[in-house]
Amino acid sequence: MRRYKFDIPVPTYVEKYLLQTHLVKDGIITLRRDEPLGRLVESFLEKNHTSVPTKKPSECHITVSMYQEPKLLHIPPIRAKVLGLILKEQFEQAVINYCLSGYTFTKSYEPHVRRFLDMYSITDDEVSVNSLAKIVKDWEAKMASHQQKFQGDLTFYQAMSVAV
Repeated sequence: MRRYKFDIPVPTYVEKYLLQTHLVKDGIITLRRDEPLGRLVESFLEKNHTSVPTKKPSECHITVSMYQEPKLLHIPPIRAKVLGLILKEQFEQAVINYCLSGYTFTKSYEPHVRRFLDMYSITDDEVSVNSLAKIVKDWEAKMASHQQKFQGDLTFYQAMSVAV
């Protein structure tokens, strides 16, 4: 088995988050095939049937490396962009989880978002606190609507079981 390197385009704030949450050696995220990010990257790999190497993305990107058995594997640019979007969604979910853990005490998301960004050395130039707080608020509103729908369905089925 040989260690292969893959480049994935991501926003700078996602890059800072990933570099601090995963094992990094010489600026390269080292993955194992049995960890979640390793499985995700492995699912996006495909064989490169040409001898032309893939280009590095011109925008901000992370480099991940992992051991693979077959030769000539790569992540096509379109798949790499999709993988970058998935990693961005994982970052947003991490912000949501962090904010909801302390929200019940303060009833405000902004201090928790600021603390999360400070933990990972992410500046306001890269992503704004308000945009992340809005993501958390939207997620909470979505969960509340799902809860209301579930309660409505539950009430309907309870009424039907009483009628029978």
